[in-house]
Amino acid sequence: MSDQPKDSQPAQPLEGDPLAAAQPRVGFFSRFTRTTVMTRDGLRDASHVLNVIRAPLAVSLLGVLVFGFLGQIYEIYRLFAEDFSIDQGFTFDNLRFFLFLLSLHVVCYVLWYVARVLTLADPKARGALMGSTRAASRVARWAPRVIGAAPAFAAAIGLASAEALREGAGATPGLYGAAAIAFLIGVMRLWSSWVRTRAREQRYDDLSRSAFRVDLRVLMAVILIGGIAFLMSQPVELTQTIGALTIICFFMIALVFGWAQLTFVNDRYAIPALTLLIGAGVVWAALDWNDNHFVRELPPDADAAAVQAARDAAQVYGPRKPLSVRAAFEQWLESRANKPAYDAAGERYPVYIVAAQGGGLYAAYQSAMFLARLQDECPTFAQHVFAISGVSGGAVGAATFTSLALEHARNQPIESVDEPCGVAELGPDGAPVSFVEKTETMLSQDFLSPVVSGMLFGDFTARFSPVPIPAFDRARALEGAFETAWSRAHPQVGDYVTPNRLEEGILSYWDPTGAAPAVLFNATEVETGRRMILSPIERVNSTLRTYAAAAEPRVDGSIPDMRS
Repeated sequence: MSDQPKDSQPAQPLEGDPLAAAQPRVGFFSRFTRTTVMTRDGLRDASHVLNVIRAPLAVSLLGVLVFGFLGQIYEIYRLFAEDFSIDQGFTFDNLRFFLFLLSLHVVCYVLWYVARVLTLADPKARGALMGSTRAASRVARWAPRVIGAAPAFAAAIGLASAEALREGAGATPGLYGAAAIAFLIGVMRLWSSWVRTRAREQRYDDLSRSAFRVDLRVLMAVILIGGIAFLMSQPVELTQTIGALTIICFFMIALVFGWAQLTFVNDRYAIPALTLLIGAGVVWAALDWNDNHFVRELPPDADAAAVQAARDAAQVYGPRKPLSVRAAFEQWLESRANKPAYDAAGERYPVYIVAAQGGGLYAAYQSAMFLARLQDECPTFAQHVFAISGVSGGAVGAATFTSLALEHARNQPIESVDEPCGVAELGPDGAPVSFVEKTETMLSQDFLSPVVSGMLFGDFTARFSPVPIPAFDRARALEGAFETAWSRAHPQVGDYVTPNRLEEGILSYWDPTGAAPAVLFNATEVETGRRMILSPIERVNSTLRTYAAAAEPRVDGSIPDMRS
């Protein structure tokens, strides 16, 4: 026996003992600390990845909001469903619906690709992608995929919701099919991007080498700028052909590309290009340098005789007293060609004053169609209407009816009050003019797409310009759409071309001896918030300001007229 105590010799484990290979026990607090450190590092790396791809992330969230949860987009979806037709072949509205689904697929691809490229171009984000921490690696791999698929899934939700809100949705579930296609686009985006990079690290190398080559970026910028320029050069015809949804998709593509370039410059070279650009826009707007919302005036006539004739016709020029409502009404009433028949019968002459309330295109359509129906039922109706007061959509309806009355109604006499309606005017084709058909044709046009294009590309670009660019004003796109609608309702017949009445001036169109009523457009002065009336009548009452009284005269003394 050894003299050494038993405790002084180390214990030798028995051969085959399962505890021999066991790792040292780690306490709860040690495990918690280790987990906390890993989580903190992973969150730091993951947040860096999200910061690198902030541009496609923000644009993707914008697409989710617009395509899935914006109430106005449901209206556009429902219009697609009502106009979509399979029995009549590949119609114009089917083309716009097809273009939207195609552009939605392109948007999803571009969002994924830009997010992936930004991840690969940043060394730290690329390290996270290659597995620095599990959490960051998952974010770096899946964030671009989700960013690319999210707008398609949102569009699927929006299309299904729009169909569910339609009346009689069970009879025509067309939008459910479109929702399924949008959902498949999102699934395909997730699946294709996952298959592309699953267990293929060389895929990342290929993208890293080609993604941010200067020549490719310049080529892409030239293509996008050329596309935007072409779209803005055709503010009505082209935009109405492709539709508002496709325009929004195109804007998202241009936005994510431009924004990604600015964030890349900031992250790579520490140049805050986006901050400088936004700051410049804020300064120019604060100094009121780039306000491009001008009233579109008719050009002055160089002929002195024509200028004087315009002054006399508009009744707002010269040293005389301003034309009041009472004076205008007396001139109008005495010039009614059918008034002698009522005087002979001892009856009071019927006079109508119409008030058209606002409410967008719905109000425009309802007010214009109501007046058009009355005119078709009784062709002398327009000459009994002294004035129409309208605001917003109601003003559009009033302008529509008045422009038609200028062209197709006349101040005609009648033989007896027993037959007060006279006869309808004949068109160039020899058939009686239908105000309802003309109104239907004019107001069934797509007025939204030109405005969306003007807002997203014209007005948005003008915010970053130090000088005003009136051609980029979205209001001009809307005015052009209305003028085009008139032309489409009045196609050329032989050699006869109907003059576009919506291109005439507000101050000079009204003739108290004609059949068309005077229109009072109710507006608001931006600087003061006061109500203003746009009308050929110079003085409505003692409190209301009119454009004719407030406008700054030209050098020759004439007041600049504006298009109706």
